[in-house]
Amino acid sequence: MRHHPPFVTFPNGSQVWFAGLEDNDFGSEKVLGNEFSTTFINEASEVILYSNYVKVLTRLAQKNGLRKLMLVDENPWVKTHWTYKRFIEHRDNANGEKLDPLVTETLMTMQMNPSDNLQNIDAGHLATLASGSQRDRNRFF
Repeated sequence: MRHHPPFVTFPNGSQVWFAGLEDNDFGSEKVLGNEFSTTFINEASEVILYSNYVKVLTRLAQKNGLRKLMLVDENPWVKTHWTYKRFIEHRDNANGEKLDPLVTETLMTMQMNPSDNLQNIDAGHLATLASGSQRDRNRFF
């Protein structure tokens, strides 16, 4: 069986690497030893361990003159999740203290619901969302 590398290389030489962050310390070890200019954590509400986020954050170390950027997306979970504490409350997850203002000025958030993006969503999909239970409609709209 042929194993493909965990990255894609584009014609300009840039690469996109793929790695998972399992709910244990071993999962995040895959990113150690690499340096990146940009990282993206998809569905961060599924990344339970704050320490996994920190490990990815420490990998923004590639020396190349580019501005370092970490992108994080999620479907909001609960106010006790580390993403809420860090990005909304601007608190350190480890000790609950307010983050340094130099850190908080680098954090930006955006909320987008289907109604904010109607021009890019199929009407049939919107109808499916609208036909769900009240709980699901509250979640999606």
